[in-house]
Amino acid sequence: MSTICEGCGAPAPANARSSGFVCNYCGGKNLPDASSHAAVSLGKAEERYQMGLLVMQSGEYAKAVEAFQKVLAVQPDHVDAQLCLAWCYLKSMTPKTVEARFAALCDMLSKLDRETQHSSLEEISWREVVCQLLELAQQLAQGCYSVSARFRMAKNMQPAMQQLQMGLDVVLSVLVLGVPDAHGATHAALNGWIQCQIMADAGGDRHLLADRQTQFLQYLLLVAEAQPALLNEALAVNVRYKNAVIRALVAIKPALSRDLAADGLLTLLWRGYRSWPGLLQLAGLLFALYWLSNLLARCTLSSTGM
Repeated sequence: MSTICEGCGAPAPANARSSGFVCNYCGGKNLPDASSHAAVSLGKAEERYQMGLLVMQSGEYAKAVEAFQKVLAVQPDHVDAQLCLAWCYLKSMTPKTVEARFAALCDMLSKLDRETQHSSLEEISWREVVCQLLELAQQLAQGCYSVSARFRMAKNMQPAMQQLQMGLDVVLSVLVLGVPDAHGATHAALNGWIQCQIMADAGGDRHLLADRQTQFLQYLLLVAEAQPALLNEALAVNVRYKNAVIRALVAIKPALSRDLAADGLLTLLWRGYRSWPGLLQLAGLLFALYWLSNLLARCTLSSTGM
């Protein structure tokens, strides 16, 4: 704030405040300088940021959230405060706050530049926050998938579809951010596609499910083009739907047939009979073939003897 009156140049009174003063000589009103007011505000924002770091590092995430929110109210482009706030949101989520905070967190991260924006703290970066968010999304989605399966088994398809859509949307909201963990994101996208297929096979809304499957396929397509070995590894874990996924991807881009190896007929037959029930069925089939061959041999001998 200026120490003299802007109107007459007289010195400011001794009791002048930072909010301004009235000149004792000319009666003119002197407001605080805008730049000095901004400097004071930024100084307070930095103090609050440092306080937020202290309480965050001590595990008091609720207090840290309040401190970082105050920093961003004054300085919205404070990247460190944005990332630290996102981190605190992740660490302080409860079943009651997860829905609102998850959406807010996805929105916040979508506005940050993943390449250039990094926190001054080594353990908190855009990459780390998004990877942690994907883990949370998979946990939330798995809960929705489980509830959906129970409704599906009870032939209650409407709530089953609702729960499934909730789980799928949670995963998709993170995948669109561009998850740096290609391994985790690939498995999450593949699982989402498979959940859609299971619901479609059970009689779900195929039109709606096909739209969701297309969204997951777009991500898997990027993986197939950049890291086909990674996708093949993920498909090897989900053998039941492996060929179906590959067919869907090759239908979009035929050139992928060179990099994605579908299972042959013998492999599928062996996999089907690899379990104990399958082995028993195979043994029964072999016994039936043996019995039929003996029967045919006897018939042939009888006809010859006649």
